[in-house]
Amino acid sequence: MSAYSIRNFQTRMGRNRLIDILTTNREKHAKILAEAKGAFREKALAVLTDAVDSVSKGWVGHLNLPIVVPKSFIKEYDTIIDMLKASPDEFVSLTTEEYTSMVKDQWQWSREFLVSNAEYSSAAKHTLGSTSKE
Repeated sequence: MSAYSIRNFQTRMGRNRLIDILTTNREKHAKILAEAKGAFREKALAVLTDAVDSVSKGWVGHLNLPIVVPKSFIKEYDTIIDMLKASPDEFVSLTTEEYTSMVKDQWQWSREFLVSNAEYSSAAKHTLGSTSKE
């Protein structure tokens, strides 16, 4: 067994290159979110219209509104991009975890994002399917 652990690795990357990668990843995230929000509105309106119709016809009881709200982590991208833009350093050191998140776009919250949006976004559903096969 190796004396080195992948968790202990660090790499240096050009700040501008990292900003470009994060910006591209943010754009993919925003595209999935926009698709999900549009489909969510349609589903929410349909579910709420059905509930109003039922209540209007005299139904009394517990309202179950099975709607998963799309989640966004755009602010996480924006914060990191802003921090990098504010840095005077030309190069940035990244741990394995930071590299995995920022460069490979595999954040701790990635699965939560994809699951909450997969019902409404074909891109999220496809990405979720391909990540579950790994």
